Amino acid sequence: MNRDNGGTPGTAGLYEIVRQIKTMRENDAQRRRAMLLSWVDEAERECGYGDPGMPPRTSQIRQFWRECGEPELRGG
Repeated sequence: MNRDNGGTPGTAGLYEIVRQIKTMRENDAQRRRAMLLSWVDEAERECGYGDPGMPPRTSQIRQFWRECGEPELRGG
């Protein structure tokens, strides 16, 4: 499928359906990721992570990296 013009002639409808499905899947994945991170943060908070003498919570680590500039995660 040609990404520049939406596909070959006569496939515009199919291209639009595929694009909509892809968008829906990406939105769902983002929603599920946010929900999982929320559950992890809640569980870590209940276990005392981030308190003095305990390792930081995942959300604290993510905030640190956002503030410092997130490292590039591409493999060698």
